[in-house]
Amino acid sequence: MDEKTGTIIVVELGNGSIFRLLTLMTHYRSPLDFSAARMAEARRVLVRWGRAAIPCEDGPPIEVLEALCEDMNTPKAIAAMHVYRKTDGRKLYAAMRFLGLFDGVCTPDEIKTVPLDHLGKAQPGPQTMGIQ
Repeated sequence: MDEKTGTIIVVELGNGSIFRLLTLMTHYRSPLDFSAARMAEARRVLVRWGRAAIPCEDGPPIEVLEALCEDMNTPKAIAAMHVYRKTDGRKLYAAMRFLGLFDGVCTPDEIKTVPLDHLGKAQPGPQTMGIQ
């Protein structure tokens, strides 16, 4: 709701990865910017990262974990990922996977491989684990 005019603002959020990155780009104590320009920026970043990511099975990079341990400093984690795009595609891929950023934004032309657990297959649950 726009506090000045009292009107409700409707924003198309795109897919989950775009929305997730949009929220991660802002520290949790700061107001979120859901503008079309900010959404477009998040999409552009995801596409660039998707092209630079090198598939691997590595865990999340220590720089990302340290940033998140510093009062959930997600902008610092995102800044590290921008550096990885230019220097280390494996770390970028691991960070993207850790933050759940493979949710349908990258087409096959835009990313080399998507992790198998992000392809929309059934997630392990009571039925698939033999639990009734």
